[in-house]
Amino acid sequence: MTEDRRKEIALKVVEQMVMENGIRGVQQARQDLGNQAKKIGITTEEAFEFYESFVPKFLGRVFGYSHVGLTTSKKFQIHDDESCPWDKGGA
Repeated sequence: MTEDRRKEIALKVVEQMVMENGIRGVQQARQDLGNQAKKIGITTEEAFEFYESFVPKFLGRVFGYSHVGLTTSKKFQIHDDESCPWDKGGA
């Protein structure tokens, strides 16, 4: 199996999970994403970066748009110890 095919399958798995479970509230989504990152051995920063690239593509597929953009005004700062602000009761 090629690396591109693995990526395609991974994206389809994530899309299916979102279709089945819906898009959670912001705080819950952040916490879930941070927890999943820890479980699969990636940084929370990588998880957020993936999610930011995934959401526009996913919404485009769901709503039939050829292009969906995402503009963010705040980047999440990941601390050196990989802890997240919401783990400490912060934003």
